Amino acid sequence: NKSVFLKLNLVDFRKDIPCCTNAAVLDAAIQVMKESGAKEIAAGDGPALNRETHEIAEQNGVLAVCRKHEIEFVDLNT
Repeated sequence: NKSVFLKLNLVDFRKDIPCCTNAAVLDAAIQVMKESGAKEIAAGDGPALNRETHEIAEQNGVLAVCRKHEIEFVDLNT
């Protein structure tokens, strides 16, 4: 019955260079948290270089995973 914040690593979006938390890893982590009884789950990051957090999250599939699981995505830069 805990609240969980999954701190991602969203450096930038590069199609052929893995430089962010993979959306499949986030999907699996959310599933484990739900199965473990998490009361509330949120995920997010605040990239230091490319500050377009939502754009990066959309491009690499993170926002789609958050929508799928109906969890909040938090931009730590705002």
